[in-house]
Amino acid sequence: MTKKRLIQLAAIVLAVAGLVWNQAQIDAHHAKGDLNRMIGNPDIPPSLAVTTFALGPMRALTVDALWWRAIEQQDRGEYFDALQLTSWITQLQPNFSSVWTYQAFNMAYNISHDFADPLERWQWIDRAIVLLRDEALKYNPQDKVIRHELARLYYDRIGSKIDPHAAEFRNQWALKMRDYLPRGDTGELQRLAAAAESLEALRKRPAVAAYIAAGEAQQIDVLDFEAYSPIERPLNVGPDAANMQAAALEVFHFYQRQRLEQELKLDIGRMLSVDVRYGPLDWRLHQAHAIYWLAGDTADDLVSGNVNYGHILRQSMMSSFREGRMFYSEEHNTMTMTNNVQIIGRIHEYMEDLLANDYSKAADDEHKRFLEEAITVLYIYNLNPLANETYRHYSSHYLGDHPVSYETFLAQKIEQVLNADGGKGRQAIVEASLHEVFKWLDIGHLDRANGSYNLSQLLWKRHQAKYHEAPAKQLPPFMDLFMAERDKYIAASGADVDQLGEKFGAARRKGAARVYIGPTGHKQ
Repeated sequence: MTKKRLIQLAAIVLAVAGLVWNQAQIDAHHAKGDLNRMIGNPDIPPSLAVTTFALGPMRALTVDALWWRAIEQQDRGEYFDALQLTSWITQLQPNFSSVWTYQAFNMAYNISHDFADPLERWQWIDRAIVLLRDEALKYNPQDKVIRHELARLYYDRIGSKIDPHAAEFRNQWALKMRDYLPRGDTGELQRLAAAAESLEALRKRPAVAAYIAAGEAQQIDVLDFEAYSPIERPLNVGPDAANMQAAALEVFHFYQRQRLEQELKLDIGRMLSVDVRYGPLDWRLHQAHAIYWLAGDTADDLVSGNVNYGHILRQSMMSSFREGRMFYSEEHNTMTMTNNVQIIGRIHEYMEDLLANDYSKAADDEHKRFLEEAITVLYIYNLNPLANETYRHYSSHYLGDHPVSYETFLAQKIEQVLNADGGKGRQAIVEASLHEVFKWLDIGHLDRANGSYNLSQLLWKRHQAKYHEAPAKQLPPFMDLFMAERDKYIAASGADVDQLGEKFGAARRKGAARVYIGPTGHKQ
């Protein structure tokens, strides 16, 4: 037998062996239902599903061909065609994490940019989030690449100013989250963590069992969450009102927890852990969710694909400090984002740990700028002991042999903020000055309240005048800031709104206009 004949025979044997092996693999996949899954998927053409399945393990060749075709279409700007191909790839090869992130990027950046309407843009960004959170992580629950890309969408697509409509995106996310977490604070998370984990466990709680029975007596299924809300439609609970109301809240918190876990794929225990380590955070806002999907046990958890995403974690914490608390007015249907001063200590601890373990000049400069801003905001919020303590640390680390007095430092930094090219620092000072209005009103010091009001209005007017030709840099309407600070102060202190209104009227009596801070909030 010639050498050529032997080579031909060997090739035939290998081909037959390959076909037998491929058929064995096909049988194994068929036993797992892979063919039914692909054919039953409306997003995949049946011919492609059958052809790809027939190739068995060699379907990677089909996926590669689709992938290269999608890249070519993306390069030509054919984003919707590329989206279709990458959608097929994720269905055929769901463990290919790079295609999931590529598809989400295409949605959130390229396709969304083709729409001029802010709400249409937002829908594509939201679809990208849902794709990664609900689909990609279902097949790849521990994949850091997917988690990091999800965090980047919150940080970069919602939180940054790369899009002129970014403020609208932040509002849309906050409105969406208010439906799940009306307060968004640590106390609400703790209540949800204490809620029953299953319907069976809920029914076994004695107070809830009595509540269910009371509902049945009135022909009401209190566990029919769609038709009956224990908050919006309280049950006529009769003589045992206190216990029944407590049980109604248990039912509501269970329902709230189920929605968070099933619809948003959030784990309450992890949320609380992140809140303790990096917060407290307002979980209605995007910063908390960027941190949630990034945070891990070690610094290595922030690295994937040779990229360190630690800067997103740091910047999300910084953003929470500057505008990480939301105050929503049901009456006026307005949202105001303001400082989260409670997170200052956590940021400082995080930066100290970072500098001790992975020093860089950039991170050190970032820490220095943060401390300067934090000292100023703490002082203006009348948290003088904390401001002074923070200044001592700042002085020892960054002023060295050339310290200046605490008062001199404050005067210099406030002047810098007032003259800075940007609104967030100045908005913080306006808000802090308004906070002083209500503090002085509450203790009856009307002159100081009046002075703080005049200062806050002056700063606001100076800023608006400076940027009158740049609407994107202007601050929210003055009365929106005013009402938000009022609501924040009342929530924190329990002060009576009517009494504050009367005192404010007395303080402003000699002014050109009287401004009431009661329920209407209208100028008169």
